[in-house]
Amino acid sequence: MSGLVRVLLVAGNKKDGAIYAPECDENHAEEPLRIVCKAGRSLSEAVFLSGLIPAPALCAGHALCGRCRLRIIAAPDSSIPAPLPADLRRLSEEEIARGFRLACRHKAEIGMLLEISVPEHPRQMQTPAPALGLNAGLRRLPPLQDSENSMKSANCVLALDLGTTTLHWRLLSPPEEGSAGKGTVLWEGMCGNPQAGAGSDVISRLAYAQRPGGAETLRSLIRDTLRDIARQSRRRALAAGYAGVGSMCVAGNPVMSALLLGREISGSAHAPEFRSFPGEDGIPGLPPLIIPPQLSSFVGGDIAAGYASLVLDPATKAPEFPFFLADMGTNGEFLLALTPDSALTASVALGPALEGAGLYSGIEACPGAAADFLPEFDGLKPLVLTEDFDRPGATLRRAGPDEILPGMTGTACLALLHILRRCGSMSREGFFTAEAGGPLGRFFIPQRGADGECFITLGYGMRLYASDVESVLKVKAAFSLGMQRLLAAAVLNFSDLSALYLAGSLGRHVRTDVLEGLGFIPPGTGERLRVPGNTSLAGAELLLRRPATLEELRRRAAGMRYLDPASDSGFADAFAASMYF
Repeated sequence: MSGLVRVLLVAGNKKDGAIYAPECDENHAEEPLRIVCKAGRSLSEAVFLSGLIPAPALCAGHALCGRCRLRIIAAPDSSIPAPLPADLRRLSEEEIARGFRLACRHKAEIGMLLEISVPEHPRQMQTPAPALGLNAGLRRLPPLQDSENSMKSANCVLALDLGTTTLHWRLLSPPEEGSAGKGTVLWEGMCGNPQAGAGSDVISRLAYAQRPGGAETLRSLIRDTLRDIARQSRRRALAAGYAGVGSMCVAGNPVMSALLLGREISGSAHAPEFRSFPGEDGIPGLPPLIIPPQLSSFVGGDIAAGYASLVLDPATKAPEFPFFLADMGTNGEFLLALTPDSALTASVALGPALEGAGLYSGIEACPGAAADFLPEFDGLKPLVLTEDFDRPGATLRRAGPDEILPGMTGTACLALLHILRRCGSMSREGFFTAEAGGPLGRFFIPQRGADGECFITLGYGMRLYASDVESVLKVKAAFSLGMQRLLAAAVLNFSDLSALYLAGSLGRHVRTDVLEGLGFIPPGTGERLRVPGNTSLAGAELLLRRPATLEELRRRAAGMRYLDPASDSGFADAFAASMYF
């Protein structure tokens, strides 16, 4: 599903009243997609939690990202809702006049006719066949009988990294003799987490799950998506001559894992407390599940799987102890591995900035998005993700001079802030300055919007607002403070580490000089930085290829101790003192 989609909001029961159905014009003669709407919901929730429209990474209704924008064509009383201040800030005068509004700021009404732009490039990559839309195509595929193509009795395995914002998966054939226990990759892909319509961070999911029926909605969304992935994986396994998919490993943080499995979540600010799952946690429509051990309430199976990929895979050289593993997404999870039998873990809330969400011109990694910037004599030059951006060895292309980009990723925003600091257009505290020096300064003259907030025009259809800088400053403060607290608890310095493994969004396309220049890591320590890729997915693969590894991982997990950096009475003051680049 892509392009412009028309949606009609309807009541769940016809007894609730007549359905208002305005006539479609000649350019939209097709029947609009009908979405059942419940009274009191925001337009954003009604549309993006329906399971029918792909959910972008949203900012949980704070009107920061603007990515819930849609056009209200008609309403039951024939009057389109008046624009609110948030609409005026995020939308142009032309968009306002045409009926565009921020869905998170307006209530859904039965009978509203909407027009929604669905990206032509969904967050999905597949190898080697062309993409089949998960929500649009799979349910229409004809059934494939086991006897048609099944020539081998062995089953394939399916590894999946269940991220708060993005899902990554990989279908592997059974290990072949002499392959060091590794199977062939038959299919791999990525797509957005369908729960993102409730917000792109863990706390927003927890808060939504506390609403009546909220947890059930989130559980149904993720289970349906995983069933679609499993069904298509089975088809591909059968087509390759295998018996099907024998098992599936899902590595995710405690909140994502609990929502998937239907575990109780108590309290809107607290994650569930569990460390492992018994074998009977099966889900109808999915292969038998393997769930890595959860290390604490907010440090989960994703970083446990990442640890396994680094330390327990006999096919790779294990790092020397002590080392640091940081998985940076909407939630920052840290693991300081001290010895083979002991480790410290911690978690800090980062928000979705590193995922490209919540920023004015932010976007998740997708073809066409800016992933880096180069400073040149005639201005700023974005480097853009290509179609194969998530494949090993993928390169970036230079944006054309008149190209309008869909937005910039979190790593591109980091590169931009580093350039602003170097040319003097931004202070150490993150304030824009008009007294910038050097040849680039003239391109970064701060302006003030109608609401009084400062911003810089970047060209290519993008802007950087002061609130964007603040969001990244909070990420930097949380990252550096979380690392410092763990090292202090172990009586170690950064120089004592053999390596810092940076997994997750921050590790993709980010440069060492940027991390040093913005204060994420100490100056001169970049040689210890390692970017191992998606360690969560790699660990899920390992647990499927070598099932005995799961018991060893559980044994080691028992020796990992969780520290809560925010429980320290001086955390708030230390956090505020870390708010600088």
